[in-house]
Amino acid sequence: MKRTLHSFYICLLFALCTASCIEPYNPPAIAEAENYLVVEGFINSGTEPSTFYLSRTRTQADTNNLIPEIGATVYVEGEQGDRYDFSEQNDGQYNSVPLNLTFNARYRLHIRTRTNKEYISDYVALKATPAIDTLTWAVMNDGIQIYVDTHDPENDTRYYRWDYEETWQYNSAYYSNFEFVSKDSSMATREDQIFICYKSEKSSEILINSSVRLAQDVIYRNPIIFTPALSGKLTYKYSVLVKQYALSQDAFNYWQILQKNTESTGSIFDAQPSQLKGNITCVTNPEEPVIGFVTASTLQQKRLFIEGRTLPFPFIEVGYTNCDMDTIPNIKKNLSDTFANGALLPVFSIAGPLGITAYTFSYQNCVDCRAKGGTTQKPVFWQ
Repeated sequence: MKRTLHSFYICLLFALCTASCIEPYNPPAIAEAENYLVVEGFINSGTEPSTFYLSRTRTQADTNNLIPEIGATVYVEGEQGDRYDFSEQNDGQYNSVPLNLTFNARYRLHIRTRTNKEYISDYVALKATPAIDTLTWAVMNDGIQIYVDTHDPENDTRYYRWDYEETWQYNSAYYSNFEFVSKDSSMATREDQIFICYKSEKSSEILINSSVRLAQDVIYRNPIIFTPALSGKLTYKYSVLVKQYALSQDAFNYWQILQKNTESTGSIFDAQPSQLKGNITCVTNPEEPVIGFVTASTLQQKRLFIEGRTLPFPFIEVGYTNCDMDTIPNIKKNLSDTFANGALLPVFSIAGPLGITAYTFSYQNCVDCRAKGGTTQKPVFWQ
């Protein structure tokens, strides 16, 4: 799955390579920017595994994808000598078993690549993340705004980060009762429905806030996500899972600089080099930039469901403007010519005195909801 922070780290890469320039400009392809290590993830203490994504940057001329760093040895180590190994689950994705770590003890990430380059993060203290108090939402003129509330009664957290994953139900334009059987050019009753699908998307922005200027460590009605009515996500049922992380002040400052560089109207080249430094060092070559900031905390999360029928928006089906239906006679050659390549799918039958005389059909993307990137498998958490 494509990770949502790639664009932020690519922007950071360019800033690192060009930060000595005060005037914004379009630099030429940055040959020296190749093969910088990008580290994404955090040390998680709790019931879920810790996950780190390791990849390599490309030059400015080729920034659509990062290159997975495969075959690395990855582990977390504590100051007391305890070690927790990670295994590579997918290319560049390294997971641990669930970790039961000690609060306020200090841990760091250790990476050794296939080429024997060694990277370590600074030791960071494990922070306890306060629970999410509530997720609330409000109807706006053109969508819904979702907010998060949290607080730390000990006044110890102060710095917070969030991300989220949306999941929503959507339907195809037509319910298909039949499927084409190519071996004998016949029709069979469809066994698996392709009308109702579920799709998920992870957040693509940096969401941080701080209560450091307040007397109490309280975050109230912090905006998390705005979902437009015209997106099609709110038509049937919509859900969002919000994850909350406690940050150190240094980590917050890092994310804040990254947020400003990537989401403000200014240029990413305005920041100074010292502002962009993470907490990971290449031991083999200390002058080599490493992109990322390792933190350690527990994870708190909460899920919200919204029923589309409760919202004051018109019923909207997105992406089905050219979904006309047509009819084809129930003749094997006609059926084969129409359905053999899968671009068209049958919808329902038309019966006459002697049986089925014809079938209606439409385009695959109008009949099979999976064509829009979703799955027919209902999520285990779906209500």
